[in-house]
Amino acid sequence: MARFAFSDPLYPIADARAGRDALALIEAMLAGGARLVQLRAKDMPVGALVELARAATARTARAGARLIVNDRADVARVVGAAGVHLGQEDLPPAAARAILGPDAIIGLSTHNAEQVAAAVRGGGIDATTIADVLTAGADAAAVIGALTGAADATAATRDLLAAARSA
Repeated sequence: MARFAFSDPLYPIADARAGRDALALIEAMLAGGARLVQLRAKDMPVGALVELARAATARTARAGARLIVNDRADVARVVGAAGVHLGQEDLPPAAARAILGPDAIIGLSTHNAEQVAAAVRGGGIDATTIADVLTAGADAAAVIGALTGAADATAATRDLLAAARSA
């Protein structure tokens, strides 16, 4: 099993609950240069999630990129996604590894009081703060709001990548 390394310092997350078409958002992120995208659809019924994830996997593959499915290792396996991102209340990483195999990407959210306080003070990651995240030691920055809230998600992805690469 090889250790995963981020190919870019930006890890955009397409949140299906953000009031935008998740596939259109993924396409915009890919057009902006993203090569690893997470699909987050926490409240979606499994059948609809499989359909959405299958379409997202096809789009990322055509772009030479990879898709990570949030929370659902089973869905990631069914659609041939590159991996899964797990929260603290989700399937344990070892169980996800058993489902997805030795080469899948498995991410895990971690939290502590200091991170929560910083988030409340800072309000999120955007083109003006991504360099701080990376210089603090992160390999990549996961971004939702600055992309899902952008009028032009392609340009926002490009701007975030440029800011991150210059860090």
